[in-house]
Order: sequence, then C-alpha cells, then structure tokens
Amino acid sequence: MTDGAPIVVLEDERAVALLIRRVLESAGVVCPLEFFSDGDAARSYLRDRAQKRLAPPALVLLDMHVAGCSGLDVLDALRALPRLASVPAIVLSGSGGEREMELAERHGATAYLVKPAGVLGLVDAIRELGLHELMRSDP
Repeated sequence: MTDGAPIVVLEDERAVALLIRRVLESAGVVCPLEFFSDGDAARSYLRDRAQKRLAPPALVLLDMHVAGCSGLDVLDALRALPRLASVPAIVLSGSGGEREMELAERHGATAYLVKPAGVLGLVDAIRELGLHELMRSDP
C-alpha cells in the first residue's frame, strides 16, 4: 500500500515542520515525506497526483491555519477527489478548542492533534488509525 505513497505535510511553521520530520523519522516511517508551507501548493500537489493517477498519499497532515487556502480547504479538496477521498487526514492546530475540533471533523478529518505538544503523539495517532505499515517497526 505504501510503495511510492508519500506522507503529505502542510505546515508553515518551520520549527513544527522539523519536529514532525524528526518524530516520523525516529518512528521509522518508510514513506517519503512531502512538505508544503502554503495551502494552495498542497492542494495543487494533491490534485496533480490524482490526475496523474499516482499512488494516493499514505497520510495527509494538515495545519489548520496556513497561508493561501487553509488546511480545511485542502481537506475539502482531498475529500472531493474520488481517488484520494479515503486517504487518512490528521488536522494539526495550535488550538485545542472544541469548536475547531468539531469543524475539522465536519470537514472529514480522521484525527485532530493540538500542536506542538500533540505532534509528539503523532506516532500514537498513526498507530490508532491502524497505519502500522507506514513504519518499519515499533520504536
């Protein structure tokens, strides 16, 4: 399932993007990582991937608030693409507010994590989603 399938990360804070990279790499993630700092670029990448009939991403991690279209806009685009509609998507936000969590869920998020502290629980969230195949082995 993960052959050639990247993990797509939309995160505009460099420090958080580096933390995500370190957490995933230390967990032995076997998928290539594709990072974007603006929502328009991430949405374009996903649409292009679907149009070219490339392997769907193994996972999409979306910062809720970024430049260009928001993480939720990217999530809407993802869910609207039949080839990518079932890709697991985790929304990351600096807010743990119930309203934002409900909003992410309504847009089709598979899970919601508060950053940056929640990023450390990213590997646990991946396991809870049943995506063990993304990692070589349990750390």
